[in-house]
Amino acid sequence: MVRAIWTSNDIKIEVKEKFLQSLLSRDDSDKFHLTKRYCKAAQPSIDAKMTAWKDLLSKFSKALNVYDVEAITAGFRQIN
Repeated sequence: MVRAIWTSNDIKIEVKEKFLQSLLSRDDSDKFHLTKRYCKAAQPSIDAKMTAWKDLLSKFSKALNVYDVEAITAGFRQIN
């Protein structure tokens, strides 16, 4: 459900952010943080893709584990 919402061009980013914050109030697990990484990369904008790409290739990327990389790169593959 989160992936469908986040990749939608019909829902404004402010609504998506608010939805993500409401999820955080219910779930602060590792799984949520992977979902958050996915959502940041899955925003249908070129700026979001550039930011995710820079995160993957920056010094920060050495701190990412396999699950983080998988969540970020999954955001690049969108089918609308």
